[in-house]
Amino acid sequence: MLLTRRAVSSAIFATTNAFVPPTAINTHLSPFGVSKRHLYTAKAAPGIIIAAPEQIKEALANPKTTVVDARRIDEILEAGYLKTPNNQWIHAPCTLEECPLLSVAAESLIRDPEDPVVVYCASGKRAQVGKEFLESEGYKFVLNAGGYPEDMDYLLQQ
Repeated sequence: MLLTRRAVSSAIFATTNAFVPPTAINTHLSPFGVSKRHLYTAKAAPGIIIAAPEQIKEALANPKTTVVDARRIDEILEAGYLKTPNNQWIHAPCTLEECPLLSVAAESLIRDPEDPVVVYCASGKRAQVGKEFLESEGYKFVLNAGGYPEDMDYLLQQ
């Protein structure tokens, strides 16, 4: 039996909520805008360009933002994860080549391509793979936040 990507993603989303913890989402806010001039290289892996702290803070202040953790589950258990009170958080592990969960379930996990998405991993490399995949699927405002927790000290010290 041949299933379309939409059918598979709908089935995954309908049968489990393990990847999407419940959140309070306010849908009346306008989408977050991204300016390429604010991109910079922080402590992320060499050659990886991550979004500026101001952009990440602004995106996380928007309750319509989805936060994508691209790390493996053992990395999350060891280092924790970025806890934001008003954003949807999903675990979508990526490799340096692909993001298998996003490739079959992005439409179900991140429903509106106009809403902002913040992707992070341990060094920024897998987050870049996730960012590029989401952009290729039509998501307009995707930010690579780099590595957790090293690149996000400015968020953890608040």
